[in-house]
Amino acid sequence: MKRATHIVWAAAACLALGAQGAWAADADFKKLDLPDEGHFEESWFTADKLHMYLGLGSMAAAIVAATTAPDVPEGVAVPPSQRKNARKTTHHIAALTAAALGGAAVLSGLITHWDDITNSYGITDPDILHMILGIVATAAYVWTVTNGPQKVGDPSKGHSGIGIVGGAAMLTAIALEW
Repeated sequence: MKRATHIVWAAAACLALGAQGAWAADADFKKLDLPDEGHFEESWFTADKLHMYLGLGSMAAAIVAATTAPDVPEGVAVPPSQRKNARKTTHHIAALTAAALGGAAVLSGLITHWDDITNSYGITDPDILHMILGIVATAAYVWTVTNGPQKVGDPSKGHSGIGIVGGAAMLTAIALEW
């Protein structure tokens, strides 16, 4: 019995919503007056802008990570007693932020621009290049964060080179769509 009552109420609501559109029309069924196109203001926050903000935030965090790297020369042995945890530095936190924001930018880009990707003209399409470079940049950020040293003074395993490649890929991806 409850199901039938819900169906009746749903049908009544649909009819009321449909009738509301009919009441909005003129008695002579003239075209409704709409605002001029010149008065349209785009929202400051859309799904497309979220994707853009995430990508720019990822690039900004990568720049902070690059500029806050510890001042330990490569190949110089630091006594174990003087090594501090590298995971609690601004450098590491900024690198984690760059990787997280990059991953969110890639996910939001796939969701927001799926039709651009599927209706592209091949690998030379700027949308496809933007997507590939964004994925490469994010993968480089993740690799850099996971392979960085545990303590300041430990061998760096060349993680800065991959981080630079990631930053260059992200900057190029942003420049393609700017």
